[in-house]
Amino acid sequence: MVLAVVFGGGAAHGAYQAGVWSVLGPRLVPAFVIGSSIGAINAAATVHMAPQQLAHWWQSLTSLKTRGPIFARRNFVPLLEQMLRSPKRDQRAVLAVTTRLPDLRAHVTRIDGLSVADAREWLLASSAMPGIFTPIDRHGTSFVDGGVVNDLPVDIARDIGADFVVAISGTGIGRIGSDHGDVYLKPSQPLPRLFNFRPAAIAEMMALGKKDAEMTLRHMTFSLPRS
Repeated sequence: MVLAVVFGGGAAHGAYQAGVWSVLGPRLVPAFVIGSSIGAINAAATVHMAPQQLAHWWQSLTSLKTRGPIFARRNFVPLLEQMLRSPKRDQRAVLAVTTRLPDLRAHVTRIDGLSVADAREWLLASSAMPGIFTPIDRHGTSFVDGGVVNDLPVDIARDIGADFVVAISGTGIGRIGSDHGDVYLKPSQPLPRLFNFRPAAIAEMMALGKKDAEMTLRHMTFSLPRS
């Protein structure tokens, strides 16, 4: 069985996903992970960090000077590069979804075999929310946030070959399809605003993610597969 984990978009709501992953991560061995926007960044992080390390990484993001999303992003890039340079914990495939311009088509890039610089640019493209961040140019083509066309790319994971999908929402503002995966985790309570990286907000979202994941496990009538 081919197991995939899908991470949705949602900016600071990625902290919720980190909370979910702290519970589910030790129980899963996916063949690949895929994400849109902040979900692509979290997907990449699962290869370089243990589940609890990802939670600590999100806590470190609260130190960013948040004078608006553009300023915060500028300070975020070094942390992203540091994560990508850290040793890999496993060799699972990591896929980032972007939106190609001008035709607004979903574009999927496997980034786990790329250089740090190339992987960084694809992750920045996947999270380049229109109207806030400028498009990212890759080889003469412009790309923006993958959530524009597919904020929870479960269907793409199926097309690639996943038999079983665990989908973790970030409640982003992009479009999602009707397929929410075989196990679908989304916030059981409203989350703070998309760009609220304040320590209290990050802690709140991670705690809710952990709680929701534990609740999901308790109510399962089957065991999670391991690829």
